[in-house]
Amino acid sequence: PNQAAELAAEAAGLTTSELLLELADGPPEDLALQAGHNAFAAGAAAGLNPKAAAAAAAAAAGKAAARSALATGAAMQDAAMEAGKAAGEVGRSHGMSLEAAAEARAKAAGRAAADAALAQGKSLTEVSVEAGKAAGAAGFAAGMTDEQSEEASRKATETESARHRPKPAFSRLTPLTPMAPMTPTTPTAFAHWGY
Repeated sequence: PNQAAELAAEAAGLTTSELLLELADGPPEDLALQAGHNAFAAGAAAGLNPKAAAAAAAAAAGKAAARSALATGAAMQDAAMEAGKAAGEVGRSHGMSLEAAAEARAKAAGRAAADAALAQGKSLTEVSVEAGKAAGAAGFAAGMTDEQSEEASRKATETESARHRPKPAFSRLTPLTPMAPMTPTTPTAFAHWGY
């Protein structure tokens, strides 16, 4: 249930930023921060603990920042860096530790790069590679060690690969053959079942 509430909070934050974007109300950074704060409020209202609400806030801020950066013609990796920066900033303002905020920054950057790569029609492999590259760079920019940013990069590659892997279509499953109705051979055989 927590995951659903987190996603709902993230969506609530993004809706706000999309409305503001359409109204052209304020610079992109403000839109991302607004998305994050609204997501945090929505998460808290839905009963999420502060840590989970902060994660939803960071994710929403990252997505909003990436969208507004891409809308203004930013390159994919630049948009990913903006996403990471916004996610880290919002995460910190909602009580994340430096380490947690750096992880949120890497994760948001990876997701933004993957979404942008997907929108450009890139293959699943390319999508994962872009995600890993962005996450590693964002983690490093957030003060991670080489080892930590490599780990963040690997994590993003795996996460985005799993997230965008085509889901198996149910129509491909062979229909089950209906079972033949059970006919009691002799009434006595089923006597103990109350027949």
